[in-house]
Amino acid sequence: MIQCIYHLSLEEITNDHGREPGDLDHPYYDSDDDPSPGWYVDLGHPGCLPDAVLGPFENASEAWDEATDHGTDHNVNQSEHVSMNRDGKCWEVWETDHILMRFDAKHDPDRVPYFVPLSQNTIDGLRILDDWGYSFIDVPEWRYPNDLGGKMVWDTAVPEADEDQLRSIRDNIPGGAWMPCVEYAKAIEILAHVVNLDTYFEDADIEISDIIEGSSSLHAMACAIASRLAESVADGILMDADCMLHQMEDRKDVLS
Repeated sequence: MIQCIYHLSLEEITNDHGREPGDLDHPYYDSDDDPSPGWYVDLGHPGCLPDAVLGPFENASEAWDEATDHGTDHNVNQSEHVSMNRDGKCWEVWETDHILMRFDAKHDPDRVPYFVPLSQNTIDGLRILDDWGYSFIDVPEWRYPNDLGGKMVWDTAVPEADEDQLRSIRDNIPGGAWMPCVEYAKAIEILAHVVNLDTYFEDADIEISDIIEGSSSLHAMACAIASRLAESVADGILMDADCMLHQMEDRKDVLS
């Protein structure tokens, strides 16, 4: 599992990661016993030293691509279940409680996409959005099609989210709100999921009475509920993302 991607300079390797005599497998030195500055990928488990290190690489993007096969094969597990199409043909699927967070890298070329583990409540919210038909994250299937909950399952690509879009939905920036939430014809359809909405808002400690207070019609109430759901799910993902980013920064401080 990728814990972080970090850079080590010649000085940092020499001063902080000295090679012991006879240590022929030190990840930061080449076969000629010379330090190898560059970008490295820390593979391991939270709270532990790396189980494996990949590198060095010329830049963070190259490190990411090499470690993840362009972001599609980490933090996932083969599902115990299989999918079946209308012709009765089955194929293996994969499941995860992570999403891949992407962003506009033009302002910071050293940033790379990163995986975010989601809480069950956030996954439940994503499931409602998906059932409603207007999710801002594309998840082709769910492990438990008839029950709220379960992990995200897919057969083609890892679920992805756009960091900037999530922030605009959470902060309700003018022009950036999730539009289905404010279109009467679409928003009214969210009321078909009241049972799951009750469960989600209760688990998220959100009072439904506060959401619908002041609504003058069912359409207005539906817009308020859909908007609060979208904002809450976006906020949940970003909170999990911030936690992951802090863990990655702490990990870099230990390794650098």
